[in-house]
Amino acid sequence: MSSPKGKILILDEDLQSRGETRVLLDAAGYDACICETASQCLSLIKNYQPDCLLLNLRVPAELEGKPFLPYVREQFPDLAIVAYTNTTEFSKHDLIKANVCFIVQKPFSLNLFLNTIERALNEQSPQLKRSA
Repeated sequence: MSSPKGKILILDEDLQSRGETRVLLDAAGYDACICETASQCLSLIKNYQPDCLLLNLRVPAELEGKPFLPYVREQFPDLAIVAYTNTTEFSKHDLIKANVCFIVQKPFSLNLFLNTIERALNEQSPQLKRSA
């Protein structure tokens, strides 16, 4: 069995969505782990040490009343962060403020989704060796 392309942590409150996303990522050669709350996510970032955080923007993103994503970016600056959402209510300014560099709009094509993950990993986590 070959090494995974990278470790992806999926933060999504919807059981079906996070399960389906995990299956897609596992099939594409990633090692995916799932969680449903910001506090679970923070614990897993520390223990699982993912290369990328994939999160649904609809998940309440606060931890003890403080904005979650700025805290994650400050504590884990090399962690790639990719957001996916089925809403258009988030502006580019909102995403920049939330420290999200990459976003995939649902419904998405599998190629677009996987390419975005790969791009995020290459740009944010250059220490990972990528095979062409």
